Amino acid sequence: MASDVTPTWRPIKIPASFVRSADRHSCFNVRTRQSPFSKRSCCGDRKLSSVTVRNTDSGETEESHPGAVFVLIGLDPNTGFLKGTINLDDWGFIITSGTLETNVKGIFAAGDVRAGSTKQVVSAAGEGAAAALMVRQYLEATEGSRGYKGDS
Repeated sequence: MASDVTPTWRPIKIPASFVRSADRHSCFNVRTRQSPFSKRSCCGDRKLSSVTVRNTDSGETEESHPGAVFVLIGLDPNTGFLKGTINLDDWGFIITSGTLETNVKGIFAAGDVRAGSTKQVVSAAGEGAAAALMVRQYLEATEGSRGYKGDS
C-alpha cells in the first residue's frame, strides 16, 4: 500500500471524488501541487525507476521515484458529432432526463457520455440496460404494439 500519493492533473483542479476518498483513507499522505504539471518522462529498465514532470508555469522539472504510476487518459466524451442535434452540457456530455431520454423524443443516452454518470463500467452497463428498457417503452407507446410476438 502507498504511504504517499502525489496527484498530477491538468488542469490543476483536483476532482472532489479524489479528495473525499483521500480524506476517508488516512493510511496515506496526499501531496497536492499548486501549479499545473505535465509528464515529461517515465524511466527505468524493465521496471519503473523515476518519473520527471515539468511545471507548466515556471518550466522547472522535478524527478520522483514512485513505486507505481497510474495514468488517467481523460474523460472527454466523443460527442462532437451530436452538437446541434441534442443538448450537450458545457463539457460535451449528453444531457438526459431521469429516463435517460435526451431533449429529442426517442433518442436515449447511457454510460460515460451522459452528463451526471458515474464514469464506472458497471454503472454504464446498468444504464445501457435501463436505456434499452426505456427505448422499448417508448416504442410500445409510439408504435402501439409490444413488438415481441412470443417464442412460438
